[in-house]
Amino acid sequence: MTRLSLLPLVAVLLFGSGRPVLARSPDVILPGHKSVEHRIVLDWGSDLDRYRFFVSPNAGFHGNALAERGVQMRFSSKYGSRIWAVPANEEPPVAGKRIEGSWPNARVPVGEWSSVPIGTPVAKVITHLRIVAVDDQTLRFETVSEQRFDSRGREIGSGSWFVLIVIAVVGATAVIWMTKREHGHEVEPC
Repeated sequence: MTRLSLLPLVAVLLFGSGRPVLARSPDVILPGHKSVEHRIVLDWGSDLDRYRFFVSPNAGFHGNALAERGVQMRFSSKYGSRIWAVPANEEPPVAGKRIEGSWPNARVPVGEWSSVPIGTPVAKVITHLRIVAVDDQTLRFETVSEQRFDSRGREIGSGSWFVLIVIAVVGATAVIWMTKREHGHEVEPC
């Protein structure tokens, strides 16, 4: 078997479904990308104070974490983080272990940003979620907002589009001006 005959096999393995396999793996940062820190912040109404909320992965080595209103928490799409509603009058889950039980739970309703293209200023993302209801075996959420921050901790808001628009207008004006200037210096042959 020659090396060239292995090329189709490697291509199928890397680009099997039209998307590179490496792009689907959260542990690998593709060339031209940088890692991003993504956190969630939970909130809930006073009618749900009869519960304590925990975040716990379905797999992996990280244990559970008690959620506090307004406090940033880690989560993982790779390990399938779930939010659990444990009645306040029941024994809390063992600290440091994954939660397994019959308490109402639901997966974190947003996907984790693990990396972004290098040219993007985003360094941190915070998603604010509100727990709307706890049903028999599940939780219902509302995504309140998503904040993006640069590496200096400054929030990237809608104003960043204004800067891009100004740069585009200035660039287009410069191209038009240079084009007109070149055409003005052309000398017609005799």
